Amino acid sequence: MKFEDSSYKIEDLERFRDNEGFINLDFLGLKFPSWSKETRGSQDRIKNWVNFKGTKVLIKGERKLLDESNYGYFAELIVEEIGKYLNIPMAHYDLIKLKDKEEHEVYGNMSFLMYDLEKEELLSIHDLIGEDMGDNKFLDSSDLNRVIEKLQKRFKEMGYNKETIDKLILEFKKRQAFSILVLETDKHIENYSYLKSNDKIYLSPNYDSEASLLLDNDITTIDKILSDYNTLKEVADIALPRIGLINDANFNSYWKDTLDELIIDDEVYDYCLNKLCQKIDMDLILDKVEERIKTKLNEKVRLLAKYAYEARFKVFKQIILGDI
Repeated sequence: MKFEDSSYKIEDLERFRDNEGFINLDFLGLKFPSWSKETRGSQDRIKNWVNFKGTKVLIKGERKLLDESNYGYFAELIVEEIGKYLNIPMAHYDLIKLKDKEEHEVYGNMSFLMYDLEKEELLSIHDLIGEDMGDNKFLDSSDLNRVIEKLQKRFKEMGYNKETIDKLILEFKKRQAFSILVLETDKHIENYSYLKSNDKIYLSPNYDSEASLLLDNDITTIDKILSDYNTLKEVADIALPRIGLINDANFNSYWKDTLDELIIDDEVYDYCLNKLCQKIDMDLILDKVEERIKTKLNEKVRLLAKYAYEARFKVFKQIILGDI
């Protein structure tokens, strides 16, 4: 990981925030050299590391599907605020925009480095267990139980005792329940990680939540979803996790089967019942995002985030209470 150095401090960037809430990086003279490129994940967009006089961030352009824009960059901030409300460790995000080499306007996020490079090592589940997107009817999805089995085996090989391994697996299960609650559809095995420091290891803060709350749909699709609440509920119901209970599952119940499997663990059930089933005031969450970006959110973003969460929360709680 190499960083392009900026002559600005992170506090200086606020004066470059525009009236839509985005920090305009064009004024900073950044070059985004190839050696500052993040090597993990998709390589088809701007994804470069910058050091703002000691504060290290990843500049990430939006992930476009079929070349049409979406609102995933807002999802990062909204999910961060939801997680903070629930006392879940979260990576910190802000909104940015810039022009690419072809002078096209690019919107996206600035993600703050969430660990100490000198003292900690970031290990994704993929790093720990290898590739696990095998032959199954859910393209690019990993089987929950197989992932857990492989993680247990790997942690044992690393010398951790059963108590520590059980805790590490429990942390992952709770985090996945949270991901299901916020309709995360891209939490694959590279988007869950552990932080290792000497003999200590723990689940990293939550990161990479742009595919949440249906906000990563293209804007044409979002307009259709918002035109009818029944349509929104149907789309919310098929927003599927990338790690789940694949065996004997079907497309319409995949996330529900996965949640059912997670709450077999009594501690995960208690976590879901006592924390995740306490309904969040999404208007308050969205207001906090607006305070951060110093402007009003796009009304489509507010409506979709609010009603997608409410649609998922209703069914999520019914499953936890045994009503489904």
